Amino acid sequence: MTPVRPTVKAYALYSIVVLLAVAGATGLQPDLLFPVALILASITAASRGLAEREYKRLSMVKLKAELEPSTVQEGWPARISVRVANEGASIANILLREASDDPRAVIEPREYLVELGPGEEATVEFTVRGAPGLHVLGRVEASVSDPLGLFEVTLVVDERLFLYVIPATVEARDGQARYERHGVEEVYSRLYRGVSFEFYEIREYVPGDDPRRIVWSATARTGKLMVREDLVELSVRTHIVIDLSREMWIGDPGNTPGDHAMRVALTLARLVARGGSMLGFTVFDGEMWRVEPPRHGREAVQKLIAWLSGYDPLASRRRVGLYRAVRESSLYAGPSLLLVVTGPGVFTEKYPSEKLAEALASHPGKRLIVFVAPEPRSDRSKRILEAIRAEYTLRGVVGNVAPVLFVEGSSRLGEAMRVVVSRLLP
Repeated sequence: MTPVRPTVKAYALYSIVVLLAVAGATGLQPDLLFPVALILASITAASRGLAEREYKRLSMVKLKAELEPSTVQEGWPARISVRVANEGASIANILLREASDDPRAVIEPREYLVELGPGEEATVEFTVRGAPGLHVLGRVEASVSDPLGLFEVTLVVDERLFLYVIPATVEARDGQARYERHGVEEVYSRLYRGVSFEFYEIREYVPGDDPRRIVWSATARTGKLMVREDLVELSVRTHIVIDLSREMWIGDPGNTPGDHAMRVALTLARLVARGGSMLGFTVFDGEMWRVEPPRHGREAVQKLIAWLSGYDPLASRRRVGLYRAVRESSLYAGPSLLLVVTGPGVFTEKYPSEKLAEALASHPGKRLIVFVAPEPRSDRSKRILEAIRAEYTLRGVVGNVAPVLFVEGSSRLGEAMRVVVSRLLP
């Protein structure tokens, strides 16, 4: 059986034929209606025969899809190149489309009309722009139909091309230069009066100094007691918990709380890395989480980019254990900053907020919650109000444990970053 499918036109024609036959059978001008119904039925049968012939031509067409590049920055395009080769002995007119079922990716154009002679081949390109995260593409459909468009045949090739989109970041501007100069908490600003392996400076002895720190060579040279003062690098750490549970992906693609959470987390990670501090992070999918221990600078940022660009929102789960992920993450954060990036969802209920407050209270260092919500739009006003309600509920329960910063879309992300940076500075 050939995979020939009737189109909407064919179903409409079928209905007309049945109505004419029924009307003729009831005695309403049968000499006219029966011949018309017979003619329409013959046209339908002839169109199906032509579609079956086109199917034989389509079976001789070979498709091959490729994606370049596979990793892009948010806002930058990737290209899906489809090579079409006609290995048959007749001309093939093919309607080619990229039909990947990914609502978070915009593919342009939607379809191409390709005409290939015997032995000819052609390459068409589709431009793809996606929201942050992982996109599974490569479902290419080649279809042909009869001249009247009553029947069509489709050849599907699923290459499973993976596109990784790195979230966009926003510079903090005011305060960023000072932040980069001093680090998270001015790592080199504190001196430890003791013995360490890192030499700092030699100075004159003062009462109360540890005799073990006397530098006898400098004492002999100057004639005065000289001691060494060492600098211990206090390895300040920042740990970011990124909530990417199912509730974070409700809304328009690219404008969901999950999209904004990725942008906030990566922006802060880059600032922390530039400040010379160590960075760790936790990616929470709703029920499970993966904790990455603190790393230095660029290594930590690259690790976070790999996780965020490879995260599939379709695989996220309902948020049920965020407080457990926060509690485990605080062990890696140590006495420094624990930053939780989350958004609306079950925080409209009091119980999850109370559990989160308990987990934050057990952390010995600084704490900050960044609550992200979609940008206001006319058709999303109800959702924005729900997000604001959840944010105020969260502030009421958690506010006495950790400050809650409300970020409404990317348009205000720069302002939010300035506030966060000010909290990171001593």
